Amino acid sequence: MIFISRSPIEAFEKSPPNNPCDFRGSAQTAIALILQCCHNFKNSFLKNFRPKHGFTKGERMRREFFQTTIAALLGLFFFSQVQAQDLGIIVKYRNRPVGATKNLSVSKTNLSESVALPSGLKLRRQIPNKAIESFKVEDFSLASPSKGLAVDRGDENVPGDADNQKAEKLKQIMAELKKNPDVQYVEVDEVITGKAVNYELATDPALGMNLIGATGIEGLKANSKVRIAIIDSGCCADGGSNCWTNTKEIPDNRIDDDNNGYVDDVHGWNFRDGNNDLKDTNGHGSSVSNIIAGLGDKVEVICLKALDDNLNGSVSGGVEAIQYAIDNGAKIVNLSWGYTSTVPSQILSETIQDGGGTLFAMSAGNNWDGQGRNNDSTPSFYPSSFNLPNRLAVAALDRDGHLADYSDFGPTTVDVAAPGFAKGIVGTSAAAPYVSLVAGSIWIANPEMSSLEVKKLMLDNVTPNSSLEGKVAAGGTVNLAKALAAAPSGNTLTPSAAQPVSGALPIAGSGASSGCALSFANEADRPAFSFLLLSLYLSIALVGLRKSQRK
Repeated sequence: MIFISRSPIEAFEKSPPNNPCDFRGSAQTAIALILQCCHNFKNSFLKNFRPKHGFTKGERMRREFFQTTIAALLGLFFFSQVQAQDLGIIVKYRNRPVGATKNLSVSKTNLSESVALPSGLKLRRQIPNKAIESFKVEDFSLASPSKGLAVDRGDENVPGDADNQKAEKLKQIMAELKKNPDVQYVEVDEVITGKAVNYELATDPALGMNLIGATGIEGLKANSKVRIAIIDSGCCADGGSNCWTNTKEIPDNRIDDDNNGYVDDVHGWNFRDGNNDLKDTNGHGSSVSNIIAGLGDKVEVICLKALDDNLNGSVSGGVEAIQYAIDNGAKIVNLSWGYTSTVPSQILSETIQDGGGTLFAMSAGNNWDGQGRNNDSTPSFYPSSFNLPNRLAVAALDRDGHLADYSDFGPTTVDVAAPGFAKGIVGTSAAAPYVSLVAGSIWIANPEMSSLEVKKLMLDNVTPNSSLEGKVAAGGTVNLAKALAAAPSGNTLTPSAAQPVSGALPIAGSGASSGCALSFANEADRPAFSFLLLSLYLSIALVGLRKSQRK
């Protein structure tokens, strides 16, 4: 059964996008329209178009076969679009020896080997230096991964919109685990998502840099570099001058040379698939990295893939990627993803907090179905809503410099705002890397500053913005020029008409766009919409054929 809150036309009229070709619908909406189209086709053609002599028995059989074939094809198409997300749980152990090593062969003796696990659990990942494991609950998946399934760790209440049978089974497994004295706590391995609107922006590419006071950034005077980790859908697939290199690893020898548990992690790691393939087949991570590439040769990017082609991942994958970034000296970690829930992830919060010397630039979240939500209330968007000192939660500005309608906000849960657009991406997913760029620039010019000093400098030197008053803690937009001028180094930027540095990292699908391009909330929705257009075309053609036969 497919449910649609309102038609795409109604959605478009209620919240028209800046780009008139921006299609904000989902694959679910497109499929529903396809089914409706085929229903109309059946009623208008198969049911009403009859030869004057009527159907023979053979013709009726052929018609039924034709209808069944259409239904089967639609069913296959529907299930190819709705990809179930395996549900998991995270177990945090107590009294376990936790060392610096992440070697999986060593970790098995440190974690669950002596713990009796309930039936139906299959080990998915281990993070020994956090004393946690993630398990897949066998034969148990979510058909709507974007909603997730939150289970309270205290009284184990489950929100009313969760599937009752799945919730009951999950509660039983978690309750059984909690009885074990070796288990510190248990939580659902929530589904994280990086959903954003992807399209080629047809405006001046320097607009975002102008709004954050970063024109002339290419002239920033400094001899140091900054290391920034991007945890997303991929980047640095083929290496590059800005991509971090693990010098302790010998490329392509299929040996874990540095004994850290990751084989051939030369430029980073794919925590979604458990390999070193960093290719971005979605474009989200590449768009994020393209913004940070504005730092030119002064940045080293650690590419960590935690989202799949549909921009879905798991909290445990995000936690492992964050730990990797911290262990490898990232000063800034960019998180253009999250999940909405009434229950924050304890292990995700602990991992970010443990990296106190690292700043985390996080997207505040988007609400593409209407007005942005207040993250000060519940449910909130995590991890940006965690009350942590090294958090930089970022709302999005539209191209007029105002708080974007879709952007989540919060006077205490969101720190600042930045442009929510760049080449190939729109949303708070774009706003977060602008803040990463500003923080990175400050650190390049002032390498002696601590993470909290960099954060304070940024928030104390924003551009005041009336649309952000009472919406974000700083009440304004990040401003690199002001922050640098107020920094100990007193470094200044010379405004120029130069375009921001782009393409320094290997970017997928970043070709220049002219005019108007059809766009989607997720590029995975493009086949659904294409199928919709084809179905509409066939319906119109067949209705015309029916009318011509009646003449």
